[in-house]
Amino acid sequence: MTLVRIKTGRPATRSGQVTPAGRPPVQRRLLVALLRATASTSRSGWRSSLYATLVYCLTTTAALKDTVSLFKQGLRLRKAGAGYMTTMTHTYFFGMMPLIAWTSLTVTFVYGRRRYERVLTELDKMPDIPPELPKTTAAVRWRNRLSHLDIWLLVIILPFTTLCGSALAIVRQCHPFVPMCLLSIVVIVQRELFLMLPFLLVPAKFMWAARRLRSRSDAVNVALESLVTSRPPDAAARLELLGRAQSRISACLTRLTDGMAAELVPTMLYGVSALVVLIMRVAAKGAEDLVLLVLPYSCSAWVTLAGPCEASQQLVSAAGRRWALLLSLERCHPALAAEAGLQREEAGRQLETIGELGLFRLRRSTLLSLISTVLTYVIVMAQFLVSETPVDAVAANVTHSGDK
Repeated sequence: MTLVRIKTGRPATRSGQVTPAGRPPVQRRLLVALLRATASTSRSGWRSSLYATLVYCLTTTAALKDTVSLFKQGLRLRKAGAGYMTTMTHTYFFGMMPLIAWTSLTVTFVYGRRRYERVLTELDKMPDIPPELPKTTAAVRWRNRLSHLDIWLLVIILPFTTLCGSALAIVRQCHPFVPMCLLSIVVIVQRELFLMLPFLLVPAKFMWAARRLRSRSDAVNVALESLVTSRPPDAAARLELLGRAQSRISACLTRLTDGMAAELVPTMLYGVSALVVLIMRVAAKGAEDLVLLVLPYSCSAWVTLAGPCEASQQLVSAAGRRWALLLSLERCHPALAAEAGLQREEAGRQLETIGELGLFRLRRSTLLSLISTVLTYVIVMAQFLVSETPVDAVAANVTHSGDK
């Protein structure tokens, strides 16, 4: 459909719906700009490919430096007498966690950014609920407006907190050597900007797209509920229109999940590793620097583990509600039973495939299973950790030996 204009002069969308300012909301445009600045999504063309290649080179450099540095630090700790468990928790499994983050970003660079751009295009082209059908409630609209807030807070707070904590630790350790401190801080800034920030945007962009799809599913459910409670004369036409809208939502969700499956699997693995490191380091250090220790790891575990699972679970809840509404519609309106039955079968198939990543499904039950498994293994690892020499004591022994 072509663009049309009304008396106010505001441009309409491709579906004929007039937007308040003729363009998406500010928070949506800012998030898309951040995704494109970090090459998490990319348009077609050689300029976008060249920019994505440059960002990926910087990301690879930061990941390589971080991995090599942590691996060498682990070798030094082992040589100084630290135990395996202590060394692994303080070196992020000998540098494996930055390598896992780099793996996810490599998938994003190879094909994930283009696939996500197609999902964004499909979301922007997706028509809204027509004006003659009921809109979402005020509570749902406010929830949709605030859906970006936690993504922004977690994505921005986590790198900033990690940067401040690491910089503070470096200043404490090398206070007399200011040039070395500045060089180390520059390396940390490079790691947070070109490695951790793009990596955290991988689950964040899935959460954002899933919430946009959920808001559209909620609008369809509100319209279905009005068909159940009232009996409009054009109920059959409305039901067919809602079925086509939900089919586009389901197709877009399938494209999103299939396109990001290879990116989300390493992300979940990183989240499990972050959860293990968090529990082990808190158990080892006690209350010392607890805020700087807990906040980055808890935010990282939320973004990479709980965030995608919760976003997928909300989509499951919306699909389950649609299934129940269609069943009620079959019983209340026998004339619509055939069309409602077909749509209910489609909703049932969607319930089985939402969040399917091949190896596992994004569900709250999956999150609880991961947490219980991590706690089981952490209890075993903690028994070895208690009998090992703390890192602080190892560092003191190394310093004392150097002084002699």
